[in-house]
Amino acid sequence: MIEVIDLFCGAGGVTTGIEKARYKGLKCAKVIACINHDPVAIASHEANHKGVLHFTEDIKTFDVTKFPTWSSDAIKILWASLECTNFSNAKGGLPRDADSRTLAEHLFRYIKHLKPDYILIENVREFMSWGPLDKQGKPISKDKGIDYTKWIKKVMRYGYKYEHRILNCADYGAHTSRKRLFICFAKDTLPVIFPLPTHAKKAGRGFKKWKAVKQVLDFTDEGESIFTRKKPLSEKTLERIYAGLVKYVANGDNKWIVKYNSACNNTSVNKGSSVNEPSPTITTMPGVGVASVDKAFILKYNSTNQDTGKHIPPSIEDPAPVISTQVRMGLVNVNKAFLAQYNSGSDKNRVTGIDEPCNVIPTNNRFALVQPQFLIKYHKTGKNISSVEEPSSTITTKDRQALIRPKFFIDEQYTNSKPVSVENPSNAILGNPKQKLVQVDQAFMLDTNFNNTANSVDSPAPSLLASRHHRYLVNPQWFSEAAYSVDDPCFTLIARMDKAPPYLVQTETGETVIEIYEDDSECTKRIKLFMAAYGIINIKLRMLRIHELLAITGLPKRYKLKGNQSDQKKFIGNAVPPIVPQRWIEAMYPLLQQYRELKYAA
Repeated sequence: MIEVIDLFCGAGGVTTGIEKARYKGLKCAKVIACINHDPVAIASHEANHKGVLHFTEDIKTFDVTKFPTWSSDAIKILWASLECTNFSNAKGGLPRDADSRTLAEHLFRYIKHLKPDYILIENVREFMSWGPLDKQGKPISKDKGIDYTKWIKKVMRYGYKYEHRILNCADYGAHTSRKRLFICFAKDTLPVIFPLPTHAKKAGRGFKKWKAVKQVLDFTDEGESIFTRKKPLSEKTLERIYAGLVKYVANGDNKWIVKYNSACNNTSVNKGSSVNEPSPTITTMPGVGVASVDKAFILKYNSTNQDTGKHIPPSIEDPAPVISTQVRMGLVNVNKAFLAQYNSGSDKNRVTGIDEPCNVIPTNNRFALVQPQFLIKYHKTGKNISSVEEPSSTITTKDRQALIRPKFFIDEQYTNSKPVSVENPSNAILGNPKQKLVQVDQAFMLDTNFNNTANSVDSPAPSLLASRHHRYLVNPQWFSEAAYSVDDPCFTLIARMDKAPPYLVQTETGETVIEIYEDDSECTKRIKLFMAAYGIINIKLRMLRIHELLAITGLPKRYKLKGNQSDQKKFIGNAVPPIVPQRWIEAMYPLLQQYRELKYAA
């Protein structure tokens, strides 16, 4: 069994992963003790990990003799997810806390007392640039890495060898693309082991595709319009929203993630990522949101037209194919092909010849292919109608099949009504006409927009409509891109999510009437002009919810977090995604078993 002491344990990301590790279906590691200075974090940890000895202590002053003793036959691991805020780029250009940057120096008391077989370290990549600060509390560029190198050499003097990796959580099946530095110190005789990735940005060669953040987002929760908020959004936030619109709506992408706090290093506009990939790193600072756009648009709002657009008219010789972007058109072919319209609205004839233009094609499926020749069976159960193009069903001893060749029928437009044969008596005649005679002798197109009618297929097709949801996330991190597609993994969530939360942005489209006011900010005006050009009638924005942040990080859905929402978001942002420690322990265990067997055999 592997035994672990978890320093800087937070609310339990590392412990959760280690406790989930399995070898041949059996648990192969356990956390025996943990320590953190935050009582609310420890309370959260204890609520989920009852069998662990908890200490609410400052690592700098804790009496290490209070730790429990290791089991005699255990592989002993000391895990330290060192405080990272004052190394991370998410700190931006703010001064660094020199005392916080020296926490790694306090590990030597723990190493001397515990004498672990392995010391596993997790931190931001910038930890490798640990060096002196100037009088303003900012890193001295020419001295980057000096203190880190000294610290590594000092640990190695205790009899350890050293290796490190930069691991991306998305490569192991997380919904976040959080990249972190992982360091392995191993006793000289023990093997150094790192987990092998199982996922990649593109599937293939034995790798699964990164998990998209959209898989764990609730798109039914649309949020509030950016134009009706009690507290107006800052100009920087609006700029990041606009950057997402340009990147995703203008280019035809339908989902993306936005981070709204900062721009990329070389540009003033933040970029985005797809939701088909893992989420960026989740930090304790609320900085991730999902943006969505209900992108129902008319051809006049974009650059396509009937000659160059993507719509492909169906052949009247074949059933209508499925049309993408929710174009809902079907071809009706009865003796002569026609299209039938079955939505409510105008009292005009709802059938259209295929020699006439098609009516407007809406977002809901209102067109259908009518095949006038079909077989009907008189069985009580099963499929009672079948095409004459398909094999006939079993012929029974009793005649139960007939060939139907309709030319006229009554279309009853009651709720849930069905077509009625003209060979039967008519149903009740109401005050408002609800019955129409359909003559099946010419082709027509059925247009299902509200109040629209059928058109001849000999006429040009009307405007095609589509309904899309465009969403993206906004990330508040320093040096981060503005917008991330929800088809990608989420970006890194940070500890300060209570100050600058991640947001989901969603746009809605339709018939646009956009008003620009004199007191609108410059970015608001640009957004409104974009909305008018692309048929967007509204843009909604909301923060990511706690359950979404938990899922992005990889903590269980019912994971118990104490404190208020700000506390909980901070704990999630600080948490190491459990998938990495889990995969690391699972990679170590079988090799350590082999090592022990060889050692005892010798």
